[in-house]
Amino acid sequence: MKRFWNETSTKLGKMDFLILAIIILFAGIIGFHNLGDKKMPKTYLEFPEKATIMLNFDAGTPISKLRVFSGSVPGEYNIYLSEDGENYEIYTTWDSTYSFTWEDLTINKPSIKSIMVEANTPGSTLGDIQFYNMDNQKIAVQVDAANGALIDELSLVPEKISYMNSMYFDEIYFARSAYEYANHKTVYEWVHPPLGKLIQALPIKLFGMSPFNYRAMGVLAGILLIPLMYAFAKELFGKRKYAILAALLMGLDNFRLVQSRMGTIDTHLVLFILAAFYFMYRYTKQDGRVALKKKLINLGLSGFFIGCAIATKWTGLFGGLGLAILFFTHFIRSKRKDGLKILGYCALFFVLVPSIIYLLSYFVFPYTQPYAVHSLKDFFLQMESMFHYHSGLEAGHSFASKWYTWPLLVKPIWYHVAYLTDATRITISGIGNPMIWWFGVIAMGYLVASFIERRTKEKYTLLVAIITLWLPYMFIGRVMFLYHFFPALPFVMLSIVELIKEFTERKETDKFIWIYLLIVLIGFLLFYPVTSGMVISNDYLKWITWATSWVF
Repeated sequence: MKRFWNETSTKLGKMDFLILAIIILFAGIIGFHNLGDKKMPKTYLEFPEKATIMLNFDAGTPISKLRVFSGSVPGEYNIYLSEDGENYEIYTTWDSTYSFTWEDLTINKPSIKSIMVEANTPGSTLGDIQFYNMDNQKIAVQVDAANGALIDELSLVPEKISYMNSMYFDEIYFARSAYEYANHKTVYEWVHPPLGKLIQALPIKLFGMSPFNYRAMGVLAGILLIPLMYAFAKELFGKRKYAILAALLMGLDNFRLVQSRMGTIDTHLVLFILAAFYFMYRYTKQDGRVALKKKLINLGLSGFFIGCAIATKWTGLFGGLGLAILFFTHFIRSKRKDGLKILGYCALFFVLVPSIIYLLSYFVFPYTQPYAVHSLKDFFLQMESMFHYHSGLEAGHSFASKWYTWPLLVKPIWYHVAYLTDATRITISGIGNPMIWWFGVIAMGYLVASFIERRTKEKYTLLVAIITLWLPYMFIGRVMFLYHFFPALPFVMLSIVELIKEFTERKETDKFIWIYLLIVLIGFLLFYPVTSGMVISNDYLKWITWATSWVF
């Protein structure tokens, strides 16, 4: 066991793959469990301008509420009620607000013969509508054959509205756009590049639109972060036990879990950035005796992955800055005779390849708001619009937070809540494992202090990554959230491993590794209910609300 635990090699062997298979299996079970329904209404009624539809009932039907599913385009609707089917009175103006979401509208009328729905938003779409009587039992409705899409999939109406059957938080932008990519419609979300949404669209294209499918690629990306952390830690620290520790820290972090289970693109971004730094580190480790072709494989892969990161979100450019610092530091120190050739390949891998990836992500599917990208002129107009959007964004948000508060988990993001009873709810909060994040603050401080004393390549790589992926946010004035710290998080975890490694080797005992992993596991289990969408009691929520700024 001691030999297995302390195996020294940067290469991955059979035993490493077995370890990873076990960790990935558990991560996959946790990640995909109750991810979302695999079916949702697929036929929708699209409204032209000021179109109306009639919904008819038996005379004198009591109606307590209706439950309706919005399609890809939400809209505003005037609701008119009639007791006799001839005289109508306006009841309310209802805004569907979200795409692909079930919503309830209270009626509470003892006698209804007909309801008229008037659409105020051209192009808006509605799926199925289910009506309920005063005893909360389903009742039938008659519609014209032309409007049959409103009642053709009533078997899919859920008993409870929750994240399992409806979009939440920024899924209404990213998952909706992934649906539009998959179905060749004009894409709604345009303020980020397309690659992440194109990846998200793959299961939708293959298997259809559903909560499970538009979240599946995020879960897969979150799982892939675990073996990548294992490989990176093995390269950095050279022992299997530190690779296992790094992989488990990633696997047991609640923030990784909650971000990967939501239909957005941040987990793809983090995966690409971490891969780019991994291959850059491998490149900088290779000395002058390594053949140029072998070195260029790592350099090329680093350029490819940072290109994917930038084509997912512009914040990937921060990672590009870190890679540039690492590359040129190594280049200046190495003083290779083939330096000019390496610079040429660097321009190819980090300028041309990312540019091609970025451009192709638009030209593969050009129909994006506000400009359809059919030419380079359209492309640059799109880039200009994106820049003005982000630089001029002044909107506030109740869960926005400052960059310097992120490692301390001062303000997690409350993504979703569904109240089930007075005592229970389903809630999803974007909070990390405090046992990792708070200890990460200590580890970052130690990293800086120990680097001043002993400047190793490992410490330098981690320090550059954290600085370039986190500190640029101090210069950004727009609204920001805890998830902006996500790209730096893997390197904070690796800093924790670095600290534990030095402490362990100094004390010549592995006890601290086991103790810390136990504490991390307890932290993960404590916050798992509020990051996985479990049914949970209000009393438990009060017990784990350790700060007044935490909302569950």
